[in-house]
Amino acid sequence: MKLKRFDDTLRELRDLMVLYPENINYRVQLIKTLMTAHRLDEAIDEYHKIIEEDLNVSNPMYETIYNYRKQGNHRKAIKILNEALSSALNR
Repeated sequence: MKLKRFDDTLRELRDLMVLYPENINYRVQLIKTLMTAHRLDEAIDEYHKIIEEDLNVSNPMYETIYNYRKQGNHRKAIKILNEALSSALNR
């Protein structure tokens, strides 16, 4: 049942992102929801999309997150991802 709620939430957030592509808050919430659902690879992929679109998120942070993920250090990757998301929202 809980998984269905995550899927519903993810679908709603993606719909909102289509309607309001300039609103970074929906993107950040999507990433946080993916992380909560333990879908780290998808969360980092979504974060990478923010960087590709240059929405006030730094590329060096992505590289650091990617490297930690590649090393299997998911806790550190998540910590840095949370910091990056907070930074993106505060700009």
